Amino acid sequence: GLETDTRAYFSGVTILISLPTGTKIFNWLSTYLGNPPLLQLRTSSSLFALLFLLMFTIGGSTGVILGNAAVDLALHDTYYVVAHFHFVLSLGAVIAIFSGVIFNGEKIVGSKNLLPSPSSRNSLYHLVLTLVGILLTFSPMHFLGFNVMPRRIPDFPDSFHSWNFLSSIGSGITLLSFAI
Repeated sequence: GLETDTRAYFSGVTILISLPTGTKIFNWLSTYLGNPPLLQLRTSSSLFALLFLLMFTIGGSTGVILGNAAVDLALHDTYYVVAHFHFVLSLGAVIAIFSGVIFNGEKIVGSKNLLPSPSSRNSLYHLVLTLVGILLTFSPMHFLGFNVMPRRIPDFPDSFHSWNFLSSIGSGITLLSFAI
């Protein structure tokens, strides 16, 4: 339903967004690698920072695909856009909040006993379950989008059931990770 000029505009803007975003990712990675205290990979707050970079990179890569006007037209109202949006924005924000709360939890709450320490096993279990849950929730949505499953539709064909079931299992695992 979009005019040709409008599609060209959105494609151009998508490509223009991807260039500084790629630069941001390399800057963040350089900052991470150039800061020896952050390289302590046994702390979950440091691993959450790397997980943020991974999710942002996956989301950015899927955004570059949407920069092609023909592909964007085909995938515009599908689950592919939902997965792209959640990888970039929602997951980036939530994972950054987890990293900050785990790293600064003692200062925020005022007590060591209320939150797990950055090097505790519970926070590492939380990290691993979050990673598995996120990937299992949103990766099938890319496949659903490529199969042109529309978003905002409550009913879908049986051929999409297995991907939606995997996505539901992933969201359950993510919910379990929040409980930890």
